[in-house]
Amino acid sequence: IPAEDYAYYRFCVPACADVKVTLQNCMDYNVCGKTYSYPELLVTRTNRMPDLNSYSYKLATTSRRSIVVNHTDPSSRDHNGYMTGSYYVGVYGWCTPDSYVNDWEADGPCSYAKNTVYNVTVQLLPLYFFGLFMHRKRFK
Repeated sequence: IPAEDYAYYRFCVPACADVKVTLQNCMDYNVCGKTYSYPELLVTRTNRMPDLNSYSYKLATTSRRSIVVNHTDPSSRDHNGYMTGSYYVGVYGWCTPDSYVNDWEADGPCSYAKNTVYNVTVQLLPLYFFGLFMHRKRFK
């Protein structure tokens, strides 16, 4: 990912489902050296090129690396109210400008961003309708 720039992707949800979007990359200098970084994940239904000012879901943490889009969330719908269809993903090359870096092994310098290797995966989570028929009683 270019430093402070974006890479874009699109995926399609063919049926009503919750969606899990995961960003996988190395965030530890001791494991991957000058290829570590802290990219951010942006997901939306309405903007083909999501950015830091236009997104529905944002992942900007190191403790959790996925976003779950719940099918009941109004933000998961397009302009017409549909949940199925295209989703747009932006991966932002967040970094600390090199001139502000105090710790080259922890601050995520911009000069390392271009070396970042990452994967974006999408998983459809099936909907389960618990209780619809589980509590049927037999009447005599």
